[in-house]
Amino acid sequence: MPYDFAPALKARLALIDDLGTSQTTFARMQAQKAANQRMADQQRAMMTAQVQGQNSVSAPQGSVGGDGFQRFMNAIGQQESGGNYNARNPSGAMGKYQIMQGNIPSWSKQALGYSVTPQQFMAPNIQEKVATYHLQRLYQKYGAAGAAVAWYAGEGTAAKWIKAGGGGSYNNGQAGGYPSINKYVQQILSRMR
Repeated sequence: MPYDFAPALKARLALIDDLGTSQTTFARMQAQKAANQRMADQQRAMMTAQVQGQNSVSAPQGSVGGDGFQRFMNAIGQQESGGNYNARNPSGAMGKYQIMQGNIPSWSKQALGYSVTPQQFMAPNIQEKVATYHLQRLYQKYGAAGAAVAWYAGEGTAAKWIKAGGGGSYNNGQAGGYPSINKYVQQILSRMR
């Protein structure tokens, strides 16, 4: 009895037709995914620009020094200690800019080329040099709002805060008597006016 190829051929053609549809559907899904990613990236960039640009005090990328930076630095010094070079916090923060005691040796080495002790750090000229070095780097990288977050809660938190659009869980009132991250940023930006 001769073999009937028709049913097998029909089944094979149906499989090829289905595969073509699946590939077309997959290609459409990939294109949609790429379009969604581009849109999300654009929205994230807009939110970051809004957060960094709020109250017109953010530094443009690459800008260091100048009036904007000086206002930012003054705002940090006032917020942290009321401008008091002799301020000490029970948590270990020291000086006008409230630099944590554990950071003083490595931060002073980066800024000055040599390490200083916490006692040596209390000299106003050393505090200014160390704080200026680190605040300029943060200001250049994140702008005023992001640099304020980085100073207050660390660079990892600043990156997350910017990615979140400057809100979300960072606006949960106070922690241990300290302002929320968003409140701190608002206070810094307000002092810059």
